[in-house]
Amino acid sequence: MAAHLFIVSFNLRAIFFLICGSDRQNPKNFIRHRYLLTISIFLLNAILIINSCFPTGFHENAPNIIEIAILALLFYLPISIFEHLGICFCDFQLFLKKTTRISRQQCYLLFLFHFLMGIGCFSLFHFYTNDLKEENLLENFQFTRYACLAINILSIPMNYNFLLAWNSDKLDFIGIHPETKRNWEGVIKRDQNGEWVIDESPQDHELSVV
Repeated sequence: MAAHLFIVSFNLRAIFFLICGSDRQNPKNFIRHRYLLTISIFLLNAILIINSCFPTGFHENAPNIIEIAILALLFYLPISIFEHLGICFCDFQLFLKKTTRISRQQCYLLFLFHFLMGIGCFSLFHFYTNDLKEENLLENFQFTRYACLAINILSIPMNYNFLLAWNSDKLDFIGIHPETKRNWEGVIKRDQNGEWVIDESPQDHELSVV
C-alpha cells in the first residue's frame, strides 16, 4: 500500500514538474494560482448553476462548450491544489506571512459575497424545481443544487487566501540556497517595480549546513 502511494505521489509530482518546469516556487505564480483558484471555483459553480437552471436557453453547441469548460476547470483544480500545498517545490517553497491580515471591509465583502451566492443558488434552484417533471432530472437537479451550495461554503477558505495573497507584499520562504547549498530561510518582497526580490542579502538569512 505504501509503495502504491509513493508511486502515485511520484507520478503526480512528475506531472506537476513537467507543467511548472521547475522545483523552485515562483512568487508570481504563487500569487497567480491563488487568484486563479478563486476564479476557477466561482466559474465552476456558475457553470453548474447555468447548466442546470437554463438547459434549453442556449445555442445548440452550448452543452459541448459547457462540458469542455467543466473539464478544463476540473483539470486545473488539482494543479492549483498541488501548487498550494507546495509539496513539489523542494528547493524553494513560499508561504504567506503569518502577519498578513485582511481588512474589516474585505471581511464584510467576503461574507456578503458568499451570502449572496448562497441565497442566489437556493432561489434559482427553488424556482426551477417546479418546472421539472421527470424524476431522474429532478434527482440530478437536487444533487447539483446541494453540490453548488457545498462548493460555495467550502470555497470560503480559498477566497480568504485570495484576499491574503492580494494584500501580500512580502512572503516567507524556505529552501536551499542556490550557491551555498545550505538550508535557507527568509523573506521575499515586492519592490516598487512590482518585481519580487530577496528582502535581505543571503548572508543575513538563516543558513545551515544540509
